[in-house]
Amino acid sequence: MIVTIKKTIDYLFTYKLSLLLLTLVAQIVVPVFFENPHISRLMQYITITMMTIVSILIFGRGKKKIFHYYLSFIVLVLLLHWLQYFFKGDMIFRVPRLIIVGSLYVILFVNIVIKFSHGKDVDIDNIFGAIAGFVLLGMISTFVTILIDIYYPGSFSFHSANPTFQEYMYFTFVTFTTLGYGDVSPVTVQGEMHSIIVALMGQLYLTVTIGLIIGRFLGSRNQ
Repeated sequence: MIVTIKKTIDYLFTYKLSLLLLTLVAQIVVPVFFENPHISRLMQYITITMMTIVSILIFGRGKKKIFHYYLSFIVLVLLLHWLQYFFKGDMIFRVPRLIIVGSLYVILFVNIVIKFSHGKDVDIDNIFGAIAGFVLLGMISTFVTILIDIYYPGSFSFHSANPTFQEYMYFTFVTFTTLGYGDVSPVTVQGEMHSIIVALMGQLYLTVTIGLIIGRFLGSRNQ
């Protein structure tokens, strides 16, 4: 029994980046399958919670002091996250929650980029990690989009007065990937500058990441 548990834990740590990507994709996909807005919102909060818990694996086998600090941070993230769920219309929790949860995404993104840039091998988990980094950068941009719309109301031409998280995410990822459908567009100067930065970050990340993967793959073949 103990051996089985140990093997399971080792397996989770081995494929931690794949699991992280899975929970990130769940944040995008799962809530839209529920037509009831209350259930959809609940699923959004649950999937972010799942990602937060999985993120513990990223730091689980590092320095103990850093891991303890990270666990304390995770508790704060989950506390603000669910306080915002139960107090939906209260701005007291909304902005701090966006900043703290967004900071979690930034920490994970930086950690993945550092590990990926220092790695030498190209395996499936590293590739999934690079994809997870791309999604994380898009999610970080989504939180910034929401904050801009809070402090500069009407910065984006959403079809509803109170856009959902999925609507913010849709606009951000369409801009991030430079698809640019045009159904939602920036209106204010702040929104326009944000859109330019988001589009640039998306393209730069893809260019650098693909270059690194191809370079390592060719280097391993030459060896």
